[in-house]
Amino acid sequence: KILTKIIWLLLIILTLYSCGNNYTITTKIFRDGSCERIITIKGDSAEIFNGEYPVSEGDGWETNLEIIDEKEEKYLFTAKKHYPDIKSLKNDFFNEENPELKVNSNISLKRRFRWFYTYLNYNEIYETLSPFNRIPAREYFTDEEISLIEDPPDDENLATEEDSLRSDQFDNIFEKKVEKWLLRNTFEELFYIISQGAVKLKSPDITNSTLSQAKEKLIYLIENFDNEISDENEELIELTNQAENDIIDFNTWFLLIEKILDSKDIWKIAESEKSLLEEFSRKYQIIDEYSIFNEYTSNVQMPGLLLSTNAKTIEGNTVSWNFGLLQFLIMDYEMEVESRLINIWAFGLSGLFVLVILTGIIAGILRKRRG
Repeated sequence: KILTKIIWLLLIILTLYSCGNNYTITTKIFRDGSCERIITIKGDSAEIFNGEYPVSEGDGWETNLEIIDEKEEKYLFTAKKHYPDIKSLKNDFFNEENPELKVNSNISLKRRFRWFYTYLNYNEIYETLSPFNRIPAREYFTDEEISLIEDPPDDENLATEEDSLRSDQFDNIFEKKVEKWLLRNTFEELFYIISQGAVKLKSPDITNSTLSQAKEKLIYLIENFDNEISDENEELIELTNQAENDIIDFNTWFLLIEKILDSKDIWKIAESEKSLLEEFSRKYQIIDEYSIFNEYTSNVQMPGLLLSTNAKTIEGNTVSWNFGLLQFLIMDYEMEVESRLINIWAFGLSGLFVLVILTGIIAGILRKRRG
């Protein structure tokens, strides 16, 4: 079936490389507001660094590539850079207008001065990687499903029957709903472009009504691609399967819509909206070379006393998040931690002030006694 084929094409984009890399991103926050970021990538290729993060020689980064296991051909790439403030760090890692920056990481550090203490709130959000989000994940998935996606079970440590059940539920979500969500969003983006072109074309065959019917038909096919369908739909899918181009060239979609509308005018829209369709293809390439097997660890080292965090792992002043591509493929992935610094000078100044007051009081009492 062509829709099944299209879905696998989507997943092939994500699994272009059979083995994933292990990414560790360590951020050290210092008392003076400066910070340091260290990125390490472990993988089975000397080309393990392929632009996920904005690291380049001569831009303040210290980089090193070494082989750590010659027999297994395992490599380790390390990059380190010091920043004068959090704004400089954010400028490197967050730029929505830069199509080459695949992982957009929105970073902030807020300071709250409270005389004796200064509170630091570090927040980092991995922006949704999927380029098409006309149907937000939080509207498509249930709260329970979102909870599983945000905090997937550890398949290597299924200690209880409940753990095994959560693992099965997660696999079911990934294999069925995530695939459909990716396909639906890709379709919605493309259909929006077609709708814009139809307004300009003014074809009697492609009206708001016929497009609405075609859209319902497509949604039905998308939502039921893995179920039994009628002979009519089977024939439609088989005809579409004859398309020479794959989804990334968007011709398969146009052929499918042509069959539903029974009108070749759809190809006039393909021509008139060529620039938007090329942009559609470019956006689709954003997740190219990514692997669902990639594993990410984000460490944040804070000064002072840790007060709160949404991280599961805490060691001393360092908190850690472990997650995979899925956690920020379909929705934002947020990391936050708060710490408290002691303003020693405030205690000293306050003590001095109290001492001056007490000295004044004592001196006044002594003067009265002498008088």
